[in-house]
Amino acid sequence: MSTRRFEYNDEKSSKFWEIAVEGASHTVCYGKIGANGQSKTKDFDSEEAAAKDADKLIGQKTKKGYVEVTADAGESGDAGAQLRGLLGSLCQTDADEEVMQALCSALRDFDDETLTFEDDDGDEWEVSYVRGGDVIPHDSTPASFSKIATCVAEMYWDGGGPEVGFALDDDGSSAADGWLFDEIKSEYPEVCEKLEAAGGPIASFLAGQNALFFDPIETLSNGEPGMAFISHEGGGWVVVESMRDLDYGQILLRMLADAVTGSDHIPEIHF
Repeated sequence: MSTRRFEYNDEKSSKFWEIAVEGASHTVCYGKIGANGQSKTKDFDSEEAAAKDADKLIGQKTKKGYVEVTADAGESGDAGAQLRGLLGSLCQTDADEEVMQALCSALRDFDDETLTFEDDDGDEWEVSYVRGGDVIPHDSTPASFSKIATCVAEMYWDGGGPEVGFALDDDGSSAADGWLFDEIKSEYPEVCEKLEAAGGPIASFLAGQNALFFDPIETLSNGEPGMAFISHEGGGWVVVESMRDLDYGQILLRMLADAVTGSDHIPEIHF
């Protein structure tokens, strides 16, 4: 008999789902972690049919954020389930799930303040975070960016500069470093005038001494303000085209993956 166990954890629930395949039948057991749960057995015409249906059910559960925690799951077991509980609601597509799985596979430890990842080169990356909560969106903050703060209110990781990540102020916005904005005024006066007319520059994500601003000219495919990268090395304004078809929650997942797994989902930016 082959048994596989999956768990789902977030701020509201802590659940398990288990499936055992034996011959031409499988048994599903589910419930709250720590409880015995409920079980249901289903018979099929063949062993192949039972295994195929089990694979289908497993696929449905993993798409909902359940993570395998059996011995076969290796290092992405309990810690991976906790990471999904923290950031899983930002996943919307199969591509997002692939990014999340890469993060879970690289995750080595999860605690209340720190995530520890290991990349393919064996280097460790520590990500500090503060859990999110209720958010009152700022008028100038895209809705999908405000949604991030329901998961994490702050997140930082080492990017070779002071810190990398994003932080939300109490009003739901993230203020830009004034000196960085001042550096580009002479080279990009039209952009800066539009930013100032809109109430001033607002950084979406901070990246070391660099910043990603909400762009007053470009938009994402969903109609929200686009994103522009400004480097402190030269102050160039670069429109982030590669992320145009995503929202800000999906972008955060890819920023984190690029930082801790060595992927290159967002080639326009550097830390």
